[in-house]
Amino acid sequence: RNAIEVKNQIVAANLRLGLTSEEEQRLTKRYTADREAYLLYREGLFHWNKFTSDGLKTAIEYFQRAIKKDPNYALAYAGLADSWALYRPYGWLPREACHAQAQAAVKRAMELAPEFAEVQFAQALHVLYFEPHWRQSEPFFKKAIELNPRWSLARVFYGVFLAGDYRLAEARVQTAAAIELDSLSPFIHGASGMAAF
Repeated sequence: RNAIEVKNQIVAANLRLGLTSEEEQRLTKRYTADREAYLLYREGLFHWNKFTSDGLKTAIEYFQRAIKKDPNYALAYAGLADSWALYRPYGWLPREACHAQAQAAVKRAMELAPEFAEVQFAQALHVLYFEPHWRQSEPFFKKAIELNPRWSLARVFYGVFLAGDYRLAEARVQTAAAIELDSLSPFIHGASGMAAF
């Protein structure tokens, strides 16, 4: 165990060599200091990525447990908001059953860490699926991609947004990028196919 800790410290030190002080601060802020909260968050992501009703339900439980361990864990709030938001397009829950929870979670995430791609993405999903002026989600999708250009989910959901706005050529650019980034994901392929029509 000591050897692993030493190796992690060396890797962290090497990473810091190439970072500005602002980047280092962002990297430090991204993760909770509570190891159990982090593990609960990762478990929540695992279930969220199943893209099923049961998966979302379980993800919500894990994100909530992570937040109980660390009430200032921005990524756990973003994951919670994403989970409630995804119930909408699939019709697994009526709007009234998930809007308030999604809104509270994304609001807290934005208060804690608006500079995170995951938080901007959560805001984008919230506007897209809950707000009447859904086109106002676009700046948040763009910001999430700007903050993390290699995040396939942000790109594929932005592609779905663009397709819904009848901007099919732009949608194909985003979905093609998503497939290139994560070519083995069935969800990325499925969502990209939907955005192509």
